Amino acid sequence: MSRDVKIKGKKLRLDPSRLIGQGGEAEVYDIREFFPELAPLALKLWKAPDHPEFRGDDEGARRNREAAKLRLTEYAEKLAQFPQNLPLRVIAPLEIATAAASNKVVGYGMRLIEEAFPLRSLTQRSFRHKAGLGAGPLLEIFCDLHRTVSELHQRGVVIGDFNYLNVLFRKLEAYLIDSDSMQFGRFMCRSFTTRFVDPLICDAAKSAPLQIRPHSSNSDWYAYALMLFEALLYVHPYGGVYEPKNPAEQLPPDARPLKRISVFSPEVVYPVKAAPLSSLPSLVANYYGELLLHDRRGPFPLNLLEILKAQAAGRYLDPAKQTAAVRKLETIRGKVRAKRYFQIAGGSIVAAALQHGKLRLLCHKGNQFSREDGSGILSGALGPGLKFRLSSNRTLIAFARQLAVFSPGAAPLQHPVDQFQGKRAAFDANARHYYWLSGGQLFRDDSLGPKFIGNTLQNQTLFWVGPNFGFGFYRVSGAGAANGFVFDAEKSGINDSVKLPGLRGELLDAVCYFSSRRAWFLTATQEGAQVLHRCAVIGPDGAVLATAGAQEGDGSWLGELRGKCAVTLQDASGKAVQRLFAATSRGLLGINEENGAIVEAASYPDTKGFVHEDDRLFFDGSAGLYVVGDNQVQLLTF
Repeated sequence: MSRDVKIKGKKLRLDPSRLIGQGGEAEVYDIREFFPELAPLALKLWKAPDHPEFRGDDEGARRNREAAKLRLTEYAEKLAQFPQNLPLRVIAPLEIATAAASNKVVGYGMRLIEEAFPLRSLTQRSFRHKAGLGAGPLLEIFCDLHRTVSELHQRGVVIGDFNYLNVLFRKLEAYLIDSDSMQFGRFMCRSFTTRFVDPLICDAAKSAPLQIRPHSSNSDWYAYALMLFEALLYVHPYGGVYEPKNPAEQLPPDARPLKRISVFSPEVVYPVKAAPLSSLPSLVANYYGELLLHDRRGPFPLNLLEILKAQAAGRYLDPAKQTAAVRKLETIRGKVRAKRYFQIAGGSIVAAALQHGKLRLLCHKGNQFSREDGSGILSGALGPGLKFRLSSNRTLIAFARQLAVFSPGAAPLQHPVDQFQGKRAAFDANARHYYWLSGGQLFRDDSLGPKFIGNTLQNQTLFWVGPNFGFGFYRVSGAGAANGFVFDAEKSGINDSVKLPGLRGELLDAVCYFSSRRAWFLTATQEGAQVLHRCAVIGPDGAVLATAGAQEGDGSWLGELRGKCAVTLQDASGKAVQRLFAATSRGLLGINEENGAIVEAASYPDTKGFVHEDDRLFFDGSAGLYVVGDNQVQLLTF
């Protein structure tokens, strides 16, 4: 499918492989190839009312079509009056884009910020751990963002729908995107994100935030403070699980900000994966108490950022140090025996896999990557653009579009690889082979050279591989759906008949857990003002056997995507049981796929505190459950 637009007097045909981002309102394309003489450009193309994602007769679909129609009308005028001389970190419109056939305004050209990541990544322990990003760099990024927010307000511009998806960071710089939705003059910002909207501009009588007052500089600073809190502690201020003493006072998660029930409440179960509230300096903790409980507003105090930066030099915000200190060599609690299996003091475990009954590890310490047996792989620093996989004694490391394969006693092999929408290198591995995408073609290694498996969509495909089969998907721009496929781990050919539930809005994250006979595919998508999680259980033949959904951070097993592993067990009668072990604040849960449904079938309360939602889990039927943390591994039997 192609789109024809005009920008800077030149007609462009947009190829789907150039799509680098997609949200609820627009698609973003890399168009640098059309203007090689200029700095890299991107095109933001607004979705029209007839976009496939807006089809349907329900109220939500009708509302989306009306919003798209209004956006195309209002934004054309808004772009013509857009403020000039905005701060350098604001990715403002540079050129108006029109439909080639009608000359109607359909979007705009803007600077392309390469090798950047959404600010949301800084709130995820797994990302920060693998990227080697400590509290120091984090605070420098937020200081940079503070300057930009302050300068925008001085120019009379309000961000409005300020959230961690419309901020990108590169090194220590924070860039504001989606500037077309910013508020200035008579142009109001009508959108909001539930996670960051100020309750003071919402209807307090509702069961979920509903904006009834305009955004302001105060609501911008409120969102800034919430993002910083989550990045510091790995928990949203209204995260955790609310368990009121009086069950009649229970609230939906989205209603908690409206009632000011934050993690400071004694009736909120604080997540075990988060850094302790006590790790905040008292002045910072007092500020958040005033903000969340007593509606303090105004610019985030700069002196608090300086206090945090000074304290960070002592690594007091490093949760890896805090959790490692309380895990003993061996602990017994009820039916659970937890034994320390591996530890790398002063380093980190950046990749792990259970293959052929052996736990494989890739570690980083100082400036050196090494395997579980201590053998060195290469020298180098951690960084947010690196991706790792293990295949028995081989180590795979990718940066940008280049994959390097390190084998003992051999020179490294190199392969060019696709990147999913310019962000994620497309490769994976199991115990026997490694697999990669190049030019939309899927390959695996073979003794005679690369073995072709099948064709996918270039730069729009993600895939994973288990012990017996692989699963992947690609999104076609303008199609409003995702195409799923499966393939045999040893043979050529792709079965692209997987009927995936629709992936709408912006894809934030996706993971896949394999047993010998199932793939558990989990996604997080931003849909409207909410982040929704979905799970689909897929068989080797491509059949979608069961599905489930949840809201991000709702306390359920699906409220977090990580901290899981899939297994095929046998019950007392010898019948196969398809199970997903999931780490939660209640301990380990056993989630089964049964008769077309996903059900919570078992709980292991004695594991509470031994497993966290950010841990990597690997189940060995004869040994137990390996729990891989930031710098150590525990072996649990239960």
